[in-house]
Amino acid sequence: MTASVLFRQVAKQIHPDLNNGDSRFNDMMRQAIENRNDTDVLLRLARQWGLNIDGSFNSDTFDTKAKDYSKRVYEAVVGAIIKWVVNYKRKSILVRGVITKVRPITKGKYQGAVEYSIYDFQRGNIWKTKAFKHGFDVIGMADDNQLEDAIIVQDRIKDSKKRRNEYYQDLADNQFRYIGLKGDKDYNGMGYWVYITDKRGYGDWWALDRTTKKCVYARRYGNSKRFRVKDVINVKRTSM
Repeated sequence: MTASVLFRQVAKQIHPDLNNGDSRFNDMMRQAIENRNDTDVLLRLARQWGLNIDGSFNSDTFDTKAKDYSKRVYEAVVGAIIKWVVNYKRKSILVRGVITKVRPITKGKYQGAVEYSIYDFQRGNIWKTKAFKHGFDVIGMADDNQLEDAIIVQDRIKDSKKRRNEYYQDLADNQFRYIGLKGDKDYNGMGYWVYITDKRGYGDWWALDRTTKKCVYARRYGNSKRFRVKDVINVKRTSM
């Protein structure tokens, strides 16, 4: 990490204007400015002040209810270059990349954890991991160009996924119109039956419970199951 990058990391956390004008940060900022070109001194001061300058993050050090929680988490870890082992398709993969985004999780079984988006330098893709305490090793900080390149790739992947989802949503909408159903509607108790086929081409009638934007939930013998709308080829309604 260069002295200029390190100085920016330190200044983000101790500048008086970013700490409600607290006067105790004035002396800290003065010392940082005096040593802005000396990496060793800046590192020593940062550790002495308990700053997050190496990309490490411990949720215990932040008040999750504070208004600036997301901002402080972002500044603490975004731009950190890490090594991390991920289990993917029954294989252990070593990932070396830069953290491009962090998102506090506020609900569900991971409530209180953090989701990290990691750009993999070698494979050129984005990994995501949810963790209460991170399991990766920080090996440095990315320079501005590395981080910018990673964020560009992240946005490109996000746009690609959005276009793909829109494409499949259009297919689902067309199929709903073709069979005469509406997406995202509760049909339970209305007497609708759907004829659903499997991969072998065999089919049977199921009682329709409800639809989502892309799928249908149907019931037979008391068991409800989710199906893709493209597998529904016919619809009938029994008299109530």
